[in-house]
Amino acid sequence: MGGSRITAEDVARKAGVSRATVSYVLNNHPHQTIPEATRQKVLEAAAELDYTPLASARILSRGRSDVVVMLIPDWPLGSVLPQVMDSVGDGLAPFGLELFLHRCIPGRPVRNLWNAITPAAVIRVGSLGAEEDESLQRSQIGYLLELANTELERGLVLFPGVQTGRLQAEHLASRGHRRIGYAWPADNRLEGFATARLEGVRMACADLGLDPPEVRTSSFAPQEAAAAVAAWVSSGVTAVCAFNDELAMALIEAGHRQGLAIPGALGVVGVDNLPWGAHCVPSLSTVAPNPERIGRVIAEYVVAGVSGSTAQPARVGGSFISLIERDSA
Repeated sequence: MGGSRITAEDVARKAGVSRATVSYVLNNHPHQTIPEATRQKVLEAAAELDYTPLASARILSRGRSDVVVMLIPDWPLGSVLPQVMDSVGDGLAPFGLELFLHRCIPGRPVRNLWNAITPAAVIRVGSLGAEEDESLQRSQIGYLLELANTELERGLVLFPGVQTGRLQAEHLASRGHRRIGYAWPADNRLEGFATARLEGVRMACADLGLDPPEVRTSSFAPQEAAAAVAAWVSSGVTAVCAFNDELAMALIEAGHRQGLAIPGALGVVGVDNLPWGAHCVPSLSTVAPNPERIGRVIAEYVVAGVSGSTAQPARVGGSFISLIERDSA
């Protein structure tokens, strides 16, 4: 072929079929019945020639691309979301769908993305704001799957924040702690997650007859973590629900530096189940999501939606999280 691009006409000549037949087979056209022997000839010819259809041609033939766009707000990605995305991508791949992550930056309307991509589906992870959410509802983007960060929002709930906070507080109470603190993250982008988790802690404390949690903002900076720990201990707090594992480990380190026995003087429980949490001293108790399962469920909804299924997402609840008991609480 002299280095030129392989075309559908080349595949048709090699397979001994028409150009239209090649298009029907490679685009898996739903309204044509191609004999299996013919279909195999086309697929073998395309493989031998290493032919890849142009994305623009596939869009024209089907009205959409093979791309599934996952929209996320401008959050720190952390460690759980990338694992979820890997699982979603693995679940979509057998159906010829490719996952594309788009981080939504304030001031850049999401609708501009549709000028470049005609997605098969869009996964909205958390609210993008009222205007953007409404724009998504009105847009011609195929299937839209709305995921909620917490039970406090509309959408499919796969990592329930309120239930997460409940598990943290109930675990500490089961260990005999009566005065509980909550470590609020310093990063304002995490406010939605933190609000739901704190609400769960508050609800559990109320149900168990405990005082409301003492909330203090902290970051990973040693001096801020140390100040928070000192303030909690001086006020009689004996255990802390940390927003996540990273913050929990910062508090444990701060406690060590102040000569506190962990968990004797201060118990700590985190969220996320980071791998290194099991190796810190003491090992970190945590609320663990199941990113592989979460990703599989997302992929199943998308595949069903793209295929035209009328099934509606359900609110899943707490079945995707569990408490891992270790030594820190």
